[in-house]
Amino acid sequence: MTSWFRRYLLPGFVFQSIIIAGGYGTGRELVEFFLRFGPLGGLLGMLLPSMLLVSLTSMASFEFVRAFGTYDYRTFFQRLLGRGWFVYEIGFLCAVLLILAVIGSAAGSFLLETFGLPYWVGVVGLLVTIGFLVFKGTGTIERFFSGWSFLLYGVYIFFFAWSISRFGGSIGAALASGEVREGWALSGFRYGVLQLSLVPAMLFATRHIRRRREALWAGALTGPIAMIPAILFFVAMSGQYPGILDRPVPANHLLELLGSRGF
Repeated sequence: MTSWFRRYLLPGFVFQSIIIAGGYGTGRELVEFFLRFGPLGGLLGMLLPSMLLVSLTSMASFEFVRAFGTYDYRTFFQRLLGRGWFVYEIGFLCAVLLILAVIGSAAGSFLLETFGLPYWVGVVGLLVTIGFLVFKGTGTIERFFSGWSFLLYGVYIFFFAWSISRFGGSIGAALASGEVREGWALSGFRYGVLQLSLVPAMLFATRHIRRRREALWAGALTGPIAMIPAILFFVAMSGQYPGILDRPVPANHLLELLGSRGF
């Protein structure tokens, strides 16, 4: 990884990897926070409150980290909250257990339903991979997350283009309807706040930042880097609105319509 990539783009890509896995990867989160407010209303919620809030808070957080050298969440909150820092750790540990449970279950279910492999293979395989990355340390995690993010971008761009080629008419009609339901702005703000709770988990990726300008630019880019795949996914789903609102795993529904659960 080049120096400019580490300073300006790496934090955003690491953050994106974190929020996709435990967040909008299945599409359910995008339905709950955005699509139920209409195709246009959901798109506005993603672009304005959510993306903007993530960028602004990341800018402030990255500069705080650079100024005080707090490159992990514990020292970050000790400096920010003083004696009350442990309150975040309680919530953070609960969130980590919840996210591990969600993505472990998803990995097991996907491999079982798609390839017929035993449920435990997906769960154990994912947890062993996580343990290996933690054992190897920060440098390996940075390289893995940045590379994985590029792979995810490729997958979402291909998925978006595939959906446009198959459902372009219905997607255009859904967005052209201009449906905006009340509450889209508040829901977008809530989603942004939800994602910000994970910013302290990726502060290790900001250790390459040396100047205030770098911190502000890296923070500003974090919002778009994290949300662009979500926007592509959202647009693809909007072509199946409103029927997709009741689907427990919207990603599976779209892949079934495209004729490829394996993808």
